[in-house]
Amino acid sequence: MNGLQGSALSVTYVRQLADQLQDMQVDVAGWLNGHGFSLQDLEHAEKLMSWELFCPLLEQALALTGEPALGLLFGQRLRVNSHGIVGYAAMNSSSVREVLQVVSRFLPLRIGLVTMRLVEQGRYLDLRIEESRPLGALQPQVVGAIVAALKNGIDFISLGRCQLARVKFVSPPLAAGADTLLDCPVSYRQPWSGLSMLVEQADQPLSNGDPEAFRQACQLCEREMGRMRSQTSVRAQVRALMLSRQPAFPSLPETAAALHMTTRTLHRRLQEEQVTFQEILDGMRRGLAMEYLRQRDITIKELGYTLGYHDTANFRRAFKRWTGLSPLQFRQASPGRLPGP
Repeated sequence: MNGLQGSALSVTYVRQLADQLQDMQVDVAGWLNGHGFSLQDLEHAEKLMSWELFCPLLEQALALTGEPALGLLFGQRLRVNSHGIVGYAAMNSSSVREVLQVVSRFLPLRIGLVTMRLVEQGRYLDLRIEESRPLGALQPQVVGAIVAALKNGIDFISLGRCQLARVKFVSPPLAAGADTLLDCPVSYRQPWSGLSMLVEQADQPLSNGDPEAFRQACQLCEREMGRMRSQTSVRAQVRALMLSRQPAFPSLPETAAALHMTTRTLHRRLQEEQVTFQEILDGMRRGLAMEYLRQRDITIKELGYTLGYHDTANFRRAFKRWTGLSPLQFRQASPGRLPGP
């Protein structure tokens, strides 16, 4: 166990995975012991487990069960109260949109393997899940578990009144029947993974929302986020801040102010981690540009402006430097977006 929040997940989820394996007749004690753990190690809900420790556990769980839908099944058993104070804040939200905003904002308190962001397009609100570190062959399992857990939470908090329009996965299908398990249409080989719902349903007031309980829960989450940031690399803090400020990117002085340090101190701390602010910014822009281009629903000029380039030519040059292709060449080489929400 360790405190590497940038690449960790709550031990609560490892315990839930152990329960899932036990239901599938797996020798859970043997599974854990083979990796140097015991069931007692999973009793400390406040602890985090690094990806480096969790990855072989999940790989062996897949081998022992032979179940390609393990991620979905595991995610299905997660209830809102499995997510600690973040789940409590979500339960007291005023709308499903607010639920998703809370989960996206405070996700690092529960899992540091992915980030989430909300994108509204026409009649639909998307929650898009992005890897914060390479997950390799386990990506479909991790994302599947997260999507199933989100579906559970939305169903519970909205009393079943907010129906998902569609679930999307970047990966190809791993198991038949995902649409049945998730009770909504599922598409694969998509530009992004996540879920989509009608804006009108996302904004429908929730009868069980408690503004005071919500405020107090968010304060607790903010306090924990502050504690976590103090133990996390400055590079990870800068990247997380950039993600939270989308679609705008904070400047170097704005970032320094948000992290409660001077511009000179931020520059020095990043130098110590052998990275510059511009390199982090370019990495964020590159990832977002590639995602938007795969969707084919934004012009090159609009995309450049969205990423902070007021001169389209400068954006084209930057994109070619990042990828070796022009934005148009990259778009033409990417698979088209499938119809649907």
